[in-house]
Amino acid sequence: MNLALRLFNRRLQASTDMAAVPFTYIARNLWVRRVTTLLTAAGMALVVYVFATVLTMIEGIRATLVAAWRAARMKIVDCLRAA
Repeated sequence: MNLALRLFNRRLQASTDMAAVPFTYIARNLWVRRVTTLLTAAGMALVVYVFATVLTMIEGIRATLVAAWRAARMKIVDCLRAA
């Protein structure tokens, strides 16, 4: 148990001693892998677009069904009043 605690403490200290990755490294990495970066960004944009489109379509279908139900209900009420 004591050994496990010492290993955990050593690992914790090693993770906090790590220096931050420089911005130039991140920028250079994105530039070198620009095709992968662009494909990733395009894929994420496509997912957001499809998600928004599906939500819009669902809302349109819901609104159409509510309007159709109201029209059908009004016809039924008119028929009952006429009888």
